Amino acid sequence: MAKNNIITSVLMIPELSERSYRKANRIFLDNKKKGIIIYGYFNDDAWVVTDEYATFSLNFEIDEECQSFLDILGISLEDFVKSLKTYVIFKFGDLAFGTLRDFLCQLKHFIKTYDFKMRFFRDDYEYYKANLIGEFFSLLKTGDESLLERVLGVLEDLEEDMRKRPGSSQRMLASFESYFKFHDILKRFWNETTDMHERLFFFPVYLWWNLSGVIPMRPREFVLTPRDCLKKSGDVWKLTIMKDKLKGAHKTVAYKIEDDYQRVTYRIPDEMANLINWYIEETKEYPVNELNTLFIADTHYEHWGCCTPYTSRYFTYVNMCTCLRYFFEQIVNERYNYQIVYDKKDRYLAQDEIHYIYLGDTRHLAMINMVMEGAPPMIAEILAGHNGTDIGAHYYSNVTEFVECKARRQYMKMINGTQNYSISKRNTQPLTGGEYFALGSGKLCCNEQVKNHDFSYCKTVVNENGLIGGCENCIYYRETGKSFKDPKEKIGNSLYEQLTTLGSIVKAYRLHDKYKEDLEQSILKLQNTAYSYQQYKMEQMHMQEIQNKQKEKGGE
Repeated sequence: MAKNNIITSVLMIPELSERSYRKANRIFLDNKKKGIIIYGYFNDDAWVVTDEYATFSLNFEIDEECQSFLDILGISLEDFVKSLKTYVIFKFGDLAFGTLRDFLCQLKHFIKTYDFKMRFFRDDYEYYKANLIGEFFSLLKTGDESLLERVLGVLEDLEEDMRKRPGSSQRMLASFESYFKFHDILKRFWNETTDMHERLFFFPVYLWWNLSGVIPMRPREFVLTPRDCLKKSGDVWKLTIMKDKLKGAHKTVAYKIEDDYQRVTYRIPDEMANLINWYIEETKEYPVNELNTLFIADTHYEHWGCCTPYTSRYFTYVNMCTCLRYFFEQIVNERYNYQIVYDKKDRYLAQDEIHYIYLGDTRHLAMINMVMEGAPPMIAEILAGHNGTDIGAHYYSNVTEFVECKARRQYMKMINGTQNYSISKRNTQPLTGGEYFALGSGKLCCNEQVKNHDFSYCKTVVNENGLIGGCENCIYYRETGKSFKDPKEKIGNSLYEQLTTLGSIVKAYRLHDKYKEDLEQSILKLQNTAYSYQQYKMEQMHMQEIQNKQKEKGGE
């Protein structure tokens, strides 16, 4: 019970304040009575804690070298340390003491070495706790919110960089099971809630998931979506978003949105356009914010029954972080009874557990979704326009885990007689029951359409040379004595090779658009291989289930 209380307390505050400080003191005393804190008082520079297995020192002493950083942010050393202690004590019961110790060390190194004049932060130090540092700063109350956002942006970039480092201890992403669960929860919430205030408060989260999971966007780009983002051209809706022009290139920073960002327009489905139009209509009575961005800060602060701060210029990255935290606690945990897990080291979750998801995660999910799931026509320009997009070896584990997780969830829904689960727009073929017909030379086909001389599906299959009609690349193809056309290892290796090839073609396409056809063919091959891998996993589960039933009958 104590653990849940602690988790609730950190998530249920929009910022660190006097109220949270007082609560932190009570949590501290409670842990000291339990013998978890074995030395020190709340106001001391260090606490000694134990998990019975080992003893840890949590040191909050801040060097003078950090003072200039705090001065620029407009926060006193005393308030910063109080906030830091409050954040750490709220994490008791959530994170291991070794993790909290490492977080404190990395935070101190960050503020010692950070230079507000630098746009591109360069440091070989491994910030594998960048997500925690970012969460702490998003809760921090400072004098200059624009500077704070710049710090959060740097941390976002550091976390992204850590994902790409080979052999890094940084998590790549949360477990894909958590992303699928979150998708289901968010969809259920939006369909069930009738509270207009609740809808308006959580709308940024709902749109963020549905939009940035398709178009790779950084959180800062998302919150800068202009109010006039929609335009209809004939029967087609087009969405305009803001893209950072400075990423991946050493350009002069103007510190002006109109100069540092560019407007990029994409075609979107009617459903998404209707969603955005609904929000614009429901918030039209509120005053337009200073930057004329889509989201209204007034509905955000009304959630706590308070007025929008006079310093608020627009709905910020910090507001977005707060909104997501509240969704996890109020909806995911309290309403739908999922336990939130923050430690990503444990990839195996219970049915009622879900990893906490961070705003920056969806950009990587979008890249995987685009490539794996039949991307819209804009894929070439998106891949080419993202200088930070490096499709290669580091994507392999994510892609394979995504496919396996999707196959597992889809199969469970199928055997339960429910509608096929899918984030994807691709049509899913049914599992076969072992009814094959001969093609000759030991080759088999299990497609009923082909059996009835309907070869329309065959025209959608592409062979290694990019030509249609290649049986060996078809999900319905089998060989005598084999449950599937290729062993798992071969399909997995093919995924790896094609991801690497795609990465090379993307780089070539950025230099010359003559490679567009090669890019499209490479994506199609990769999609077919991923789809084959998914079907392989599903058929594998199907056959295992049959074997288990046969064993049960044999034991009766």
